[in-house]
Amino acid sequence: KAFFKIDILIYFTHSPYFSRVSDMRAKAGILILLGLFLLMGTVSADMADSASTIAAGNAWIVANNNDISVITVVARNTSSGSVVPSANVIFTVNDAAYGLMTMPTVDTDAAGVATSSFKAKTRSGTAVITATITSDDNGIPHTTVLNVDQQIDHNLPQTAIFDNPPVMTVGTVSNLNITLKDRYGNLIDNLGPSPAAHHTFFIYMPGGNGQGLWDGSNYTSIKQLETDSYGNAS
Repeated sequence: KAFFKIDILIYFTHSPYFSRVSDMRAKAGILILLGLFLLMGTVSADMADSASTIAAGNAWIVANNNDISVITVVARNTSSGSVVPSANVIFTVNDAAYGLMTMPTVDTDAAGVATSSFKAKTRSGTAVITATITSDDNGIPHTTVLNVDQQIDHNLPQTAIFDNPPVMTVGTVSNLNITLKDRYGNLIDNLGPSPAAHHTFFIYMPGGNGQGLWDGSNYTSIKQLETDSYGNAS
């Protein structure tokens, strides 16, 4: 906001003429001062716009019904570069199965910052968190919408699903496909955290006598596998 200073000088004499002139000048000066105050009153506070930012405190959290990531919004104005205090921020999640915001509505503080925690549930994947900022634009509400992706990793492996033919012909080789999941049914994939996670495990099968797990050159009773981006290994 701009501030103005005006020095108003009023001269008084015993002459009725000068008294009237001084009185008129004083009234004019007061009117000018009031006009400036009215003009100053119409100068609006900065509104939050595209200069505002949103960030997740943790790039990856685990689908364990407990992990938390702090989501931070900073409300800013492009023209002035200033932060915007007292703006209302509403946090939402695109799918409630991923988790929830512990404080859905927060006002920005004196530094233009509003924070709320995202608490994971039991589903892995990518939760899209939206912050809707509402600030004052000269008496008119102005809305800015920001999004951030919160990555949620699976929990520990707990179950294995086997996909293999029930009957095989002697002397043939067939693929054995295994899908790993955690206790909540999430795939044990290798998508994250970055760099890609490596989930290896061993499978056992009695070998010898022309049976067992084929390793490309021979039958073996033990083999190490690693899941792919779909939680599968073969």
